Amino acid sequence: MMTDDGRTARRQSRRGPDLRCRAGAARPAGDLADRRAGEGAAASVLEIDVLREEGGTALAAVRGEIDVQTADTLRDRLAALHAAGHLVVVLDFTAVPFCDAAGLGALVAAHNRVAERGGRIRLVGVRPAQRRLLRITGLHRLFPLYENVEDALAGRAPAKPAKPSKGARPATSKAPKASKASKTSKAARTSPRTSSGRSKPAAPSTAAPHA
Repeated sequence: MMTDDGRTARRQSRRGPDLRCRAGAARPAGDLADRRAGEGAAASVLEIDVLREEGGTALAAVRGEIDVQTADTLRDRLAALHAAGHLVVVLDFTAVPFCDAAGLGALVAAHNRVAERGGRIRLVGVRPAQRRLLRITGLHRLFPLYENVEDALAGRAPAKPAKPSKGARPATSKAPKASKASKTSKAARTSPRTSSGRSKPAAPSTAAPHA
């Protein structure tokens, strides 16, 4: 490129920022972003395996975190099980370390579809943090919580946490009653005594007799 005074202007080439790895080779920033995106996608995979199908009941094991990226997978899988004719779906959450509001929304959406035909979704092996979330939101009334798969498949009533009875009163300690001997010794200490140890006789009355 020529300028007005005839001098040649040099164009400076611009290069994007390079990231160097430990070996010293340059790596473009775009490759690192693609690699991180791939790692995030791999970490968000949710696996749902159907372990048993008996009549109208299906048992499925869920593995992975349930969040905004995997909630649709859970909802679609439950819809497919319902469409296959299973009115009762038992979900084993033993391998689910995390479930946020998006996961709860997917469960509620699946419950609404199953409940239209009189079906139910039962949860097994829910971790304590997730149990608290279900109870805070009131969703434990929609999804029965079980400790083991056998009880969930049989539809037994889930165990409820023990509550203290309303009429029970806390036990209070009472002071022991004084024995007769202690009462006698106390009375002896309060009565006046002479130097010989005997009780001092009462003083005669000095009041004048009535006329």
